[in-house]
Amino acid sequence: YPVIDVPSDLKNICTYYSTKINDFTFDGSDAFNEVILPDKYCHPYFDFDHIETQEQYTSVITWLDSLVSEFGQYSIGGYSNDPNICATHNLKYITDAAKKVSIHVVFYEKRILQADMMEIVKKIGNQNTRRFVYDINEFVDDSVYKLKHVSKSSRQIFRHILSNKNYRGKESIYIAGQLCKPNDQPFNQIIQCIQDDSSTDDVISNWINVIHKLPSLKEKEKEKTNAKRLVDVDNGIAEVAGDGKIITKTHIKNIKIDDVDFDDNLIVFNKEQMMGLLNKFETTFENLEKTTAPIRYSPHTEEFIKECYTEWYICIKECR
Repeated sequence: YPVIDVPSDLKNICTYYSTKINDFTFDGSDAFNEVILPDKYCHPYFDFDHIETQEQYTSVITWLDSLVSEFGQYSIGGYSNDPNICATHNLKYITDAAKKVSIHVVFYEKRILQADMMEIVKKIGNQNTRRFVYDINEFVDDSVYKLKHVSKSSRQIFRHILSNKNYRGKESIYIAGQLCKPNDQPFNQIIQCIQDDSSTDDVISNWINVIHKLPSLKEKEKEKTNAKRLVDVDNGIAEVAGDGKIITKTHIKNIKIDDVDFDDNLIVFNKEQMMGLLNKFETTFENLEKTTAPIRYSPHTEEFIKECYTEWYICIKECR
């Protein structure tokens, strides 16, 4: 295969920085695959292979544009088998392409830590679904982020968007796309970048300003509950306490009792009734401390309560 400007020291291949790719022909079977190895920096890149409609494509562009303030300008290129989408977004029309739309995006003006790039496209899964950890566009293809610094054999092969797909011993797949923006260059679709730390002004450090972590399912449920309780406050069902906590008000229903005679005065035991109650419990410390505790908060005098406790204790001991 044709090779562009490969350094004599292959260990430095990730420091590749050459515009000679702009002169590459990208003809026929001359495939151009970028072999990305674990390193410190790369240009931010995204792959989209699951777009099916104009609306979905528009949502991708809107999201990409929202990143420009932190990521800088981007190069976008690709193809589609839909003539309307091609005409609207300047994609290459390939009639028999298997995918409705395939686009590659590289933010060529700035660098990002490879570790941050892998973090941005991270997914979390459970038994029902698998979703992105951050609020990136839902059509991002997460299969092109295989760089892991824990493995020396880790690498990511990424086909240049202007290149056809070519495998040794197999027939070429002619799906070379085209660049969508006027005056764009093939070099802007290169993901690898210089690893020089002498100046890091172009390194993206505040990507969290435009890409945000999504709440977990547990956090979402908590937000839903809090929202409901705030509605309860508005409706007078709950109130905000001094410490900021929302407390549900206790409502006592107005019950009309027509056929029951009752006395709403406090029930006060006499000595015999109190002893009858206490004698139903064993004289254990737990019963003294907890089970019979309400007696100590009754309207009886302290002297009366002590007398009853003493007789209860002595009686139980003697009965044994």
